Amino acid sequence: WASARQASPNPTAGSRLRMHRPSVGMGQTWALHERLGAFAGFKATSPLVHRNAIMNPTIHGYTLVKTIGRGSYGVVWLAKDTQGIWRAVKVIKAGDLDAGNVRADEDAAHFRRKLAREQEGIRRFRNATTDSPEPHLAILHVEIDEAAGTFCYVMELADDAHGAPRGRVNPDTYEPLTLQRLRQSRGRTPFRKVAEWGIELANGLKSLHSAGLIHRDIKPSNIILVNDHAKIADVGLVTSSADALSSVGTLDYADPRGTNSPSSDLYSLGKVLYEIANDIDVRRFPQGNKEVMKWEDGKDATAFMEILERLCDPEPSRRHPAAAALVADLSAFLAGDSITARENALRRWRKRAAWAAFAMVATMGVGMVAVGYANQWKTART
Repeated sequence: WASARQASPNPTAGSRLRMHRPSVGMGQTWALHERLGAFAGFKATSPLVHRNAIMNPTIHGYTLVKTIGRGSYGVVWLAKDTQGIWRAVKVIKAGDLDAGNVRADEDAAHFRRKLAREQEGIRRFRNATTDSPEPHLAILHVEIDEAAGTFCYVMELADDAHGAPRGRVNPDTYEPLTLQRLRQSRGRTPFRKVAEWGIELANGLKSLHSAGLIHRDIKPSNIILVNDHAKIADVGLVTSSADALSSVGTLDYADPRGTNSPSSDLYSLGKVLYEIANDIDVRRFPQGNKEVMKWEDGKDATAFMEILERLCDPEPSRRHPAAAALVADLSAFLAGDSITARENALRRWRKRAAWAAFAMVATMGVGMVAVGYANQWKTART
């Protein structure tokens, strides 16, 4: 393509050449595509095509309408199945590399590793959540098309950010409602609603962690609302905690100690809850939003921030030991309790228990002394 572009005085003509099977001057580009194997051993059956020229991919049983998300690789599409139900479909193509700068075989190998990681993450996520009672993101279908060089998976669709009822999706205006989009459009969310979502997300993480898995990239844009229930999305980074030797994720939400443990997932979740509850930049943590006192009960603000400060403590040993402990704290908050109140009650109970134990020991000591004197008196009389 480079040779053809240099030979053509019209860059557009060079771009058009690229959409056809390579001719003289393009053999090296085609050979690279064949060596790439279109990823994970797939055959290279068509020349590389510029991303802007790619038509909607074909997924069996689904009509792909428009893109609604894009990551470092792979595209999420709004799609409709044969029964007219709207879904989200993530598609990863070998041609995605072409939008970058494929220069050597190591680029192809790097892509294959990323693809294998995504496939393994989906497999592990489905295995861990299939029989789980928690409301996980539903992965409805997984498909590999070797001829087309695509890997895709079908998911339930997020609520519409514009408030359209489910089932009445307007494809021209639809945007997925993530926590990031929610904050952009509506500002802060009341503490109690955030706590309800926090319980749902913590229960979701509990299922993953119980299966020995971690997510590694919890952030507002990776959490969607489905029927107003919070669900963790972008599950391609899910991996075994034993295999997570390197840290990935998003800097502002990532645990500074690394993103390779269940504790790091909970830390990131704490930062997410902080941001949407206070509507201030996550980098200001743990500073609360002073305006909150005008909107909600100050006791709620204090009690909720106590939970988040524990959840995101710089020292992992002082954090919640597991997702179940976070669920317990958030449930207690919704019941009108707080960490401080429970800790104070526990201290009072321990103090009373200590005094009771002291009194018991003292009573036993006095009794033993009395028995001893009584025995001595009897001995003296005899």
